[in-house]
Amino acid sequence: MRLVFRILLILSGALALVSCSGGDMSDSVIAQNPLFVMKGDSLIKGDTVLYCLDGKTLKCNLVGENGSARSWELPEFGNSSRTYESNQKVADYLYQMSEQVIAGKCTYASSNDVYDAITLCDAYLNPSRAMSTLRARVHDGAVGRCGRCIPGTLCVDCALWIATAWEVYKVTGDAAWLRYAYDITKTTLDRDLETIFDSRSKLAYGALCSMDERNLMFPKWMDEGDIFASHTLCGNITAVHALDAATQMAEELGIDDDGLADAGTGCLDAVNQSMWNEATGRYCALLYHGAYPMQSPTVDNRAQALSIIWEISTDADRDVMLMEKTPVTHYGVFPYSPSNRSDKMPGCEYRSWGIVQGVWNLAAAHVDNENMLRRGMAALLATQLLQCSGLVTGSSPEAGAACAVANVAMIYKVIAGLNFTPDGIEFNPVVPVSFGGDKVIRNLKYRKGVLDITVKGTGNSVDFILLDGKRVDGNFVPAEKLEGRHSIILTMNGNHKSDAHVTIAASGMRIPDAPTIERTSDSVRIVDFDESLAYWLVVNGERSNNIAQASFVLPAVYNFTEFSVVAASKYGYGYTSRAMVLPGAVSYHVPVVAPAAGSDTVSATFNTSAAGTYWLSVLYSGKFLGSDMRTVSANTHVQGVVAMPGLEADSLESRTTMFQVELLRGRNTILFSRPMGAASALIKRVDLYKK
Repeated sequence: MRLVFRILLILSGALALVSCSGGDMSDSVIAQNPLFVMKGDSLIKGDTVLYCLDGKTLKCNLVGENGSARSWELPEFGNSSRTYESNQKVADYLYQMSEQVIAGKCTYASSNDVYDAITLCDAYLNPSRAMSTLRARVHDGAVGRCGRCIPGTLCVDCALWIATAWEVYKVTGDAAWLRYAYDITKTTLDRDLETIFDSRSKLAYGALCSMDERNLMFPKWMDEGDIFASHTLCGNITAVHALDAATQMAEELGIDDDGLADAGTGCLDAVNQSMWNEATGRYCALLYHGAYPMQSPTVDNRAQALSIIWEISTDADRDVMLMEKTPVTHYGVFPYSPSNRSDKMPGCEYRSWGIVQGVWNLAAAHVDNENMLRRGMAALLATQLLQCSGLVTGSSPEAGAACAVANVAMIYKVIAGLNFTPDGIEFNPVVPVSFGGDKVIRNLKYRKGVLDITVKGTGNSVDFILLDGKRVDGNFVPAEKLEGRHSIILTMNGNHKSDAHVTIAASGMRIPDAPTIERTSDSVRIVDFDESLAYWLVVNGERSNNIAQASFVLPAVYNFTEFSVVAASKYGYGYTSRAMVLPGAVSYHVPVVAPAAGSDTVSATFNTSAAGTYWLSVLYSGKFLGSDMRTVSANTHVQGVVAMPGLEADSLESRTTMFQVELLRGRNTILFSRPMGAASALIKRVDLYKK
């Protein structure tokens, strides 16, 4: 009876999500929800009102220590002549404050944020600083690794450098920068390209760029080897985007480099086939588990937003569905969801949140979901107002910088819709109904020109453009027409798609932790069994039967079988436990031959009774930092790459994740060679199991 109750509790999880349409909000507000109302001139949160009437002074209805209303006046800011002015005085105030923040020495929570900040604002507001930031990350003619990345992969850090360098060129048109960026890109890809993609799945291997990824996206049991064997959405779409940027660099330079374009062939199809979840209407954050990959129960919302902006999906309806069905909170989108954090305001507890929200808002504009865009822009404005007024605690310099970058990007990338190309600027503004009146940007420097941009009215597309009073055909203005000082007026079409939906997540929505299991000869015990949760046995990546007790007997099997346990609550399934193996009837345990003098290559030679696909795992030892990467060949044919993370003591042993190899009947030889650096792990044995 208890098990039935737990299952019914899980099925009720859909009640934790609420779908809302744009008709739920008045046109006179940017957004309204049970927690706050965001207007163009004020934020109302309970009994607290923050308001700005002149774009220069923020005031509050709360009385300060001197008995008068609290207020915050913007200091004089002489470092930039750029200004923004609109009827939404709160946005004006926060824009000027954000300009002051990003003009200083910003600190960011992760390398991802550094590159996103360049794309979102520095590339066009401070291109010389953007170039200096990128140059500082180059070592020995290639992009340096961030220190947490796994050797042998094109880590997210390196891929983002390539894509960001291309973005800087599109803004500046600097030929010398393009040549430099391409040379660094080519050297970096030549170093890493051989081991980026799994030849079978066509997906890029996993790689870390931020410790937040380890803490929020991966289950605790995953080590570097498990992470390498996984396939993340962020890693895959960033690798392909970087290869596309490298290809465009080559084309711009007149270099024939078809190899770059072909390198990621099949990856996008693989992402859309294996990482998209039709039932939930969104991409999983990663494929994980071992021999039989499973979709993660979490989503990476930054990566999902980038998948829309970079047009990863081949189905436009998927982008619309993703934006409508991904759960968000009243304070915006969580970086990873379902969250394993409290239901506090994301901007106060997660330092990268502002940039994630900014990228999410760009994606909402891209798919014309004005409902989501209004809520997202309101979340950014409200968070920054509460931070700068000191009405919330727990903020940080990184969180302040992230929100500043995102709010500036809302003006240039959404309201003005600037899309830089090598040949000029495309204008794709999206202006929510609550941002009426003229929005005026003054003194924006662009290449050899200075631009004053006025956005008139609201709508989801520009109706027509005037360049110095003359009408422009279409929405593109060539760079050569923008030398000197120019006035650009964008008149919006007045159209609004108000029927788009958003999904609001319940407060405290959280999935269970991955269970810990122990195995005896024929049974398994769930060490951290919780009677309030339901448990399932997972066999070869598929959920099987329910588990009612902490201990249970394993089913009898003949073939190789991988099993684990997963817990579930009313908010859904969590991650599985670390997988365990039942070897089956056909298995081989082969000692290895030490490498010859002057070589790092380890070999194992053995006979098999049948040809076919086998699962391979390596038993190894060794105390060292990082991971020892080996290219695996079977009978002279490269099969892929295996990772061996360093151990805490030389006396310890560990096994790698399962890896597929194709073997012949009879004699076979497997080689483990290292593509870079000196070997660190001591390979002791190769375990093989017939699939």
